[in-house]
Amino acid sequence: MSQSRPTIRQIAEAAGVSTAVVSAVVNGKENQSIFVGEETKRKVQALVRKMNYIPSRSARNLRSQKTDVLGVIFNSLNPYHAGLLEALQKECFRNRLEVLPYVTNGDTQREDEYLRLMSDGRVDGVIICAQSDATIERIHKYTGPPFGLKIVTTNPMEPGIASVHTDERLTGPLAANHLIEQGCKNLCFFGGMAHFGRAASFLQAVRDHGLEPHACVGDRYISDFAGAQQLAVEMLDRYPTLDGAFCHNDEVAVALMGVALDRGIRVPDDLAIVGYDNSRVCLYARPAISSIDTQVHALAHAVVAKLIRVINKQDIESHTNLEPALVVRASSSRVPQD
Repeated sequence: MSQSRPTIRQIAEAAGVSTAVVSAVVNGKENQSIFVGEETKRKVQALVRKMNYIPSRSARNLRSQKTDVLGVIFNSLNPYHAGLLEALQKECFRNRLEVLPYVTNGDTQREDEYLRLMSDGRVDGVIICAQSDATIERIHKYTGPPFGLKIVTTNPMEPGIASVHTDERLTGPLAANHLIEQGCKNLCFFGGMAHFGRAASFLQAVRDHGLEPHACVGDRYISDFAGAQQLAVEMLDRYPTLDGAFCHNDEVAVALMGVALDRGIRVPDDLAIVGYDNSRVCLYARPAISSIDTQVHALAHAVVAKLIRVINKQDIESHTNLEPALVVRASSSRVPQD
């Protein structure tokens, strides 16, 4: 015979307390609107576990007008975004929130459709990690009436859009200075697009050293492994004397290194490579890949905290910059020659 789902009233009766006390303990709000002693709290928690009590989300949402769910939009779950999703889930769990992920797979119309779907109240707010030419326009559209979505993005954005992002203006000089210190003189930015902050700051930093870099970006935005492999073939044919590369992301760096090694180009002796994001794939490659650490856990903490403030109308349009760091590994560290 099936057993009926226990109610908050049954928990309260078993504990000898009011339903308000049980609600405060279950929702982690004891001593906020109602005082609950430690002994009572432990007793209620033990009964909740013993009776397998699960609060009714629909009833709680109806009372609070909140879902305790945050939507997150990604272009893809590449190694970096997979790590970011894990970090966001941990941060949300710590804040008693859930994550509802959406993946566009590069289809910009899905971005619009997902935002429209989330405007129905299924989430309290949205973190946009995807980026397309229309993202800024869509953020303005869906944060305004009649939608009223609460949105924070992890992309560098214009004033008026709440965002958290690693300062890409600092990443280029970190990579350029390191590669030049390793003796590189014929450098390139590889993958992505030349107008991105990380690319532009790298190209300018190299020029500041009196060198003329190449922008090895092809005729379209490339951030995936397969696209980067083809681009690497084209660029190594066009620029056979390249000896240093700063890559759009770690996936692109792995692709470039693989094509180079297949051609007998030694990494890092002939071609030193630095990636971007410091994702776990850096450690899977051989040699391990140097990379710009974009502080994914700090990013997750900051963006969730900012979105909570936006939802509570405490922080609407501010931008938070995080400081990157260079992690040097074997792909770019050359042994000094006598």
